[in-house]
Amino acid sequence: MIIAKSQKDMEKMRAVGELIAEVRETLRAMVAPGVSTLELNTVAEKMMRDAGAIPTFIGYKPRGMVPFPFAICASPNAEVVHGFSKDVPLVEGDIISLDMACTLEGFVGDTAITVPVGEVSDDSSS
Repeated sequence: MIIAKSQKDMEKMRAVGELIAEVRETLRAMVAPGVSTLELNTVAEKMMRDAGAIPTFIGYKPRGMVPFPFAICASPNAEVVHGFSKDVPLVEGDIISLDMACTLEGFVGDTAITVPVGEVSDDSSS
């Protein structure tokens, strides 16, 4: 069953969408050689919490798994999606996929992006 959203619900949906887009674009601008995915996670979590939102991924626990401990999923290069943030600096030529979500006033905003770290070769497949 599809439930029609009220104007107030639509405003809340817009607000969480705008927030998660701002977090995504902030992280995109931060991606550079020497920056770690743990640093990206710290900034993302702070931005979400400062705006009154909850980082949706923290504590998420698929059946039989441990709870996810980070605000973002960070997967460099060929690492499988939904990777854990690490205190390892990104290097020139890496490709980083970032996935994030936050919950604000009962609505979830979710987004993902893949970003080159510095200059990336055309045939990069690392």
